Amino acid sequence: MRPHGALPVAILLLTLCQPALAQERNAIDVLRGMSLDSLGGIVTVYYSDGYVDRARRLQQRYAGAVEFYRDTLAEEFQGGLAVLDPEDWGAFTNSRPYGQPHMAFSSWSRPVAVLPATSSEGVMADLVRRLGLGRDDEVTAYVDVIGFHEFGHALVGKYFYRDLGTGR
Repeated sequence: MRPHGALPVAILLLTLCQPALAQERNAIDVLRGMSLDSLGGIVTVYYSDGYVDRARRLQQRYAGAVEFYRDTLAEEFQGGLAVLDPEDWGAFTNSRPYGQPHMAFSSWSRPVAVLPATSSEGVMADLVRRLGLGRDDEVTAYVDVIGFHEFGHALVGKYFYRDLGTGR
């Protein structure tokens, strides 16, 4: 199935990738309250039961990005990841379809990128397949790197709002 023009696809992608700017609850406190397992380190990863191997792979991948941000910006950036199955996803997000990576903010310096426990399933995986990347390894690679984009939302928000003097 081919998309019907670039504009509708671009609008859909922009809609799906918007950060959760107005989150009332502290994302890290919510994740801890869900009794999820976690991996400590430069990137703390909270993950659903049965997904420790995926959590470790993503942690290694994202640690390099966080180190780059820290070294480049000369400031501590403590981004985290939540790797959630459909049940935990619903309990945590309650407003986004499964598989739509996004950013949950605990604060501008402690954002949490939310990724699906299985990157070959969910709304983003379906969209990637519709765009013509049909092999599971292509879909997985695409979905797994969206967290880098989500961390970018946090950095833009932090520096943009700080520079405007809003105190965020």
